Amino acid sequence: MLIARDDEERRSAEALGYDFTRVLTTDDLVSSDNCFFAATAITDGDFLRGVRFHDFGATTQSMVVRSRSGTVRTIETFHRRNKLEEFTSAASNTCSIVHEARLRSDSRSTSDCNELPVVVRSAVEPAGL
Repeated sequence: MLIARDDEERRSAEALGYDFTRVLTTDDLVSSDNCFFAATAITDGDFLRGVRFHDFGATTQSMVVRSRSGTVRTIETFHRRNKLEEFTSAASNTCSIVHEARLRSDSRSTSDCNELPVVVRSAVEPAGL
């Protein structure tokens, strides 16, 4: 079932023909046999680990599914704080956030916030495209 964020959004959607009383099926959401699904965890769940904070930044785990081939990929990503600085000024707060999260999680102080992991792994099976 569709849910509008506010009355204005509901009126606009209804004007386009959307029905807020109808229960949607899988075929309503995805009508093709060739689609992709991707998810990145924020918190731990049954299939994926949530965000983990480290001295160098953070790690996330994602899953990508392709319906046509049945391929399921799990991807572990390292988000390096020092690389983030190249793209945004928000990175200036990242080091203190990582530092505080690390202190709360294991009572150890962090070393250098620019420290990088020794091993970077990616668990990706061949695409089979």
